[in-house]
Amino acid sequence: NAITVKAAIYAGTTTYPLTFNGASTVTIPAGGRAITDLTAIPELAALGVEFTTMTYVTQPSGQSGNMWQTAHMFSESGEGIWQGDDRTDAYTSPWFAGVGLTGYGPTLILGSRTDKTAPVVAIIGDSILAGANDKNPTTGNRANIGWAERACMSNGYGMVKIASSGDRAHLFVTTGGSQYRLPLAAGCTHAITNYGINDAIVGRTAAQIKADLDAIWATLSGMGMQVWQATITPRSTST
Repeated sequence: NAITVKAAIYAGTTTYPLTFNGASTVTIPAGGRAITDLTAIPELAALGVEFTTMTYVTQPSGQSGNMWQTAHMFSESGEGIWQGDDRTDAYTSPWFAGVGLTGYGPTLILGSRTDKTAPVVAIIGDSILAGANDKNPTTGNRANIGWAERACMSNGYGMVKIASSGDRAHLFVTTGGSQYRLPLAAGCTHAITNYGINDAIVGRTAAQIKADLDAIWATLSGMGMQVWQATITPRSTST
């Protein structure tokens, strides 16, 4: 079903409304996508500045339940949801926050960099690269960051993290699990992957894992990325 979206970014003490081809809202058809117009946000010129995205979504009357894809909200990182009035015109808190809440937000945040030669890294793998249960190194709050994202953050590199907990190399290449994620990495110059251990756990042979990894690396290389594969994480059942 189609949904109508309105969005803004809050940085520093200023709320920046986002537009879609000059309009304040956009209607996204089922399975579709929308990209906002490029918006100048001076606060984001400095490295490490945090900001908040605010999204207001509505659906046609008479429909119940979420008619859009949702994502988990992490209250420790300042994320949350609000059901009711539109709050994108000015930053307002508190939001509803807590374990298990899901909300709607942008799939990808794009930016224009002054240094056009700086790497843009695609982070692709399982829960380790997804940063499951990891914490923000600055605040100590749970943020699902992970070591690859930490490395990009500390060097000021742009990144697109499409890692997923429980993912396996074989699933990535055979079940269609990559068809929606891979397009998000278009334009990345480098890729970091760590597939392997979850495949070994379910009994895939070394030869099978290697074949799947070769296929993933070839796909990423074909998209113009330099691929870096992490060593497969050790695992033991001994005491």
